[in-house]
Amino acid sequence: MIRNIVKEWVLFRDAKKNYDMNHFDYLFEGDLTEHDYDFILEKMNLSDRTKSRLIEVKSFSEKITPPDEIIEEEIFFDIKEKIKILRENDFIELAN
Repeated sequence: MIRNIVKEWVLFRDAKKNYDMNHFDYLFEGDLTEHDYDFILEKMNLSDRTKSRLIEVKSFSEKITPPDEIIEEEIFFDIKEKIKILRENDFIELAN
C-alpha cells in the first residue's frame, strides 16, 4: 500500500494527477527507506533538510509509548464509529 501512495505522491508532485491533500495523510507513517524519502522529496525545496527532519521525527515518535488512557480512548472511539456505521447500514443486531 505504501508503495502506491508514494507513486501517487510523485504523480501529484509532478502535476500529472490531482489528489485531495487528505489522500496523503499517511504517506510518512509506513516503513520508508532512505531511497523512498529521496523519491518523495525529489524536486522539492530544502529536500535534504526536510528528509533529515522527517527521519528524526519518525524515529523519535516510534520510541514514545502512548499512555494506556490514550489507547483506551482510541479504542473506545473506534468502537463507537464502527457501531455508528453498523446502525447506519441497518445491522442493528450486530451493532447492539
